[in-house]
Amino acid sequence: MKKMLLSAAFLAAMTSVSAQKLTYVPYADNGYLMGTYISSDGRYIAGGDAGGQGFIYDTQNGQIKYFVSPENGDETKDESTEVRAVNPDGTGVGYVGDKLCKFDFNTGEYTDLGVNEPALANTMSTDGSVIGGYAWDESTYIQHPIYLKDGVKYDLPMPTSTWLGYEANGFGLTGANADGSMFLGYVQDDFAAYPICVWVLNQDGKTYSVIPVSKRFYDSSIELSGPQPMDYFNGAFMSANGRWVALSVHNKDNTEQSYTLARYDVLNDALEYISCPEATQTLAYYATAISDDGTMIGYINDETSNARTGVICLAGDTVAHRLSEAFPEVPELAQLDVNELNTPCCITPDGRYITGFGYVDLDDENLCFGTYWIDTKTTDAVDKVSEAAPATKVVGSYGVDGKVKRIAAPKGLRLDKLANGKVKKVVVK
Repeated sequence: MKKMLLSAAFLAAMTSVSAQKLTYVPYADNGYLMGTYISSDGRYIAGGDAGGQGFIYDTQNGQIKYFVSPENGDETKDESTEVRAVNPDGTGVGYVGDKLCKFDFNTGEYTDLGVNEPALANTMSTDGSVIGGYAWDESTYIQHPIYLKDGVKYDLPMPTSTWLGYEANGFGLTGANADGSMFLGYVQDDFAAYPICVWVLNQDGKTYSVIPVSKRFYDSSIELSGPQPMDYFNGAFMSANGRWVALSVHNKDNTEQSYTLARYDVLNDALEYISCPEATQTLAYYATAISDDGTMIGYINDETSNARTGVICLAGDTVAHRLSEAFPEVPELAQLDVNELNTPCCITPDGRYITGFGYVDLDDENLCFGTYWIDTKTTDAVDKVSEAAPATKVVGSYGVDGKVKRIAAPKGLRLDKLANGKVKKVVVK
């Protein structure tokens, strides 16, 4: 195992934080849930499942509401549903099939917002008045960014290919700040690198101007002969205060590593590179979200096996660390890494709550999807709510090398973790 030097900023942060708590959305009845967004107050988690249902889960009372198209399951149509963002009042936005929709946890119903073209929503302002997303042409699949202000749809401006310096085949919108005065999106370029754009509200309070941030960072030439340093410059998430964009990047001259992480400071038009100690040609780092202070989350992806490991770069730090290393009091994070799909997806503006999904043990023989959230400032221990397990129930089994084993593993030494948190050594002869 590669040894990693811990940064001073990381060590200082770890000595000052309180205990953490990881909780799972119940998965015994639905082992296909993938939560990808958490409301700014940490109460609601939203996402979709592998069966085409969207959902919103209330972490306070343990209720879940599903949203599904009546045509879901029709193999001739794509009528899957996903809730892409959710607010503290329990309202969310996303899509049902090719319709941009709003979802309401309190009523359990969704509403088609009447965009008269195929579209989806990725973001919503805290007060619900501004919704951002993109629409597309059914014949060409070329996208264009849109937003709804008080229910009225508008198109965002798109720069020409001539001005960009490379071919633009459309634009998408992926995120926004809390009040909807800034949007994050991308260009559909010839190389599927999706370099970022930012839109900002003009003084008239109605229209937006586009800032193609990638213009000075992204080299789109086939020979990579341009003055820009990057051949990949992809924005994953904008912080609620509009200050930061979480990026996955690749320096075109770096032949030893795949994608790594960076922060873009929108206010100061500055790029900050993040050191990614485990990056290789086949281990790539992908950003997923960023908080108001610049704490960034993401995952390492093995490009050969697609195994994922959760990572975090704390505010003020420039080194990415494994989530399990950052939160040592949450052993489930290490197990999620072992199960090879640990995907932290969203962090609240204050950095307190993180949500994501991964593979978990459904029973002694099978894995399933499990959606989790972490409270980074609690005094409690780990809370696993998949079922009311007896204190002596074996909930995990490991070899002495830390690798997961099944309960029925043949001869040898294994370590069984019980529901009460204790570990028992077992020798099978």
